Amino acid sequence: MTPTPNRLWQRQSNGAKPLLRRVHDRRPERKVLAFMGLGFLSSGRSGAGLRVTLASLVLGGLATVSVAALPAPVAGAGTPSTTWTEQSPATSPPARDDASMAYDPSTGNMVLFGGYDGSGGYLNDTWTWDGTTWTQQSPVTSPPARYGASMAYDPATGNTVLFGGVGSGSFLNDTWTWDGTTWTEQSPVTSPPARDGASMAYDPSTGDMVLFGGNGNPGRLGDTWTWDGTTWTQQSPVTSPPARVGASMAYDPSTGNMVLFGGAGNSGFLDDTWTYGPITSGPLQITTTSLPGGTVGQPYSFALQAVGGNPPYTWWYAKGGDLPRDLHFSTSGVLSGTPKRAGNYSITFRVRDTAIAGHHVNKAHAALTVTITIT
Repeated sequence: MTPTPNRLWQRQSNGAKPLLRRVHDRRPERKVLAFMGLGFLSSGRSGAGLRVTLASLVLGGLATVSVAALPAPVAGAGTPSTTWTEQSPATSPPARDDASMAYDPSTGNMVLFGGYDGSGGYLNDTWTWDGTTWTQQSPVTSPPARYGASMAYDPATGNTVLFGGVGSGSFLNDTWTWDGTTWTEQSPVTSPPARDGASMAYDPSTGDMVLFGGNGNPGRLGDTWTWDGTTWTQQSPVTSPPARVGASMAYDPSTGNMVLFGGAGNSGFLDDTWTYGPITSGPLQITTTSLPGGTVGQPYSFALQAVGGNPPYTWWYAKGGDLPRDLHFSTSGVLSGTPKRAGNYSITFRVRDTAIAGHHVNKAHAALTVTITIT
């Protein structure tokens, strides 16, 4: 699988931000682990109201928070009422932290795997939560014990995907899937380097799982990978968030972007917000409007510029163009060389962007006709 060229990370500059925070980390090599609680959001309509329930492991116990809202805003009304409610399941998993948890819509259950028991023990048990109680599962196969693994549901395959973590004191880079009954180890051609604390979520706009960052060897990571159900592919976005571990990440259907917040970087806790999604920078256009003059016998170099569309760009000049002898024009848009003859030369430069992967659309083009004077 080839990298997706039309997606990039963009830092957001909103005024209000959540406060910096952390969860105590027992690991001396990591110092901190932030935002590793995982949960699910589901909604259902009951009468005239909308009820949203979020379940999450909180400090070793189970609680729910409910939000009740009217179908339409009421002028002058305050914020919807919210509250946490501690649950009293008949059965619960043993105490732990750094377990991986995700919602499985194919079964309607939460799935929890592994974690750390606080006494030096790594766990590899699988539990499901049906909204009332926990049930320990007995799969035929299970991933090796670990904590800090990334886990999210993949609706494209109908499986929950688990990647990496720390097991027996070593970072892991294996990939497993849960089909509601058992775990299956995958054998991708390519895998991200071993790590724990990476952020992972499903991107329905591409049908891929997106994984970012984490902690591995030699330290914090800032790479972006996608899982297509068969293998991993490293992406090469033009910009990326700084390396970090334990950031929160989820897909925002209202904008069509992944949203990433916080984590722990190389210099401490972070409170920045980034989005990962389609490039929406407007139509492709050449911003260069003229070329500087050149001198016979003197080296010449000038880079044409373009904006918009979907980078990277490919440049060329129109056939029959009056390109000065001994000047060359590269596909990266650089006109260079040492001219040997004076004169005025009219040239038409063209540029195209990269077609959006997975869609049969024409590549955008732009053209510029300018004159270069050599004296």
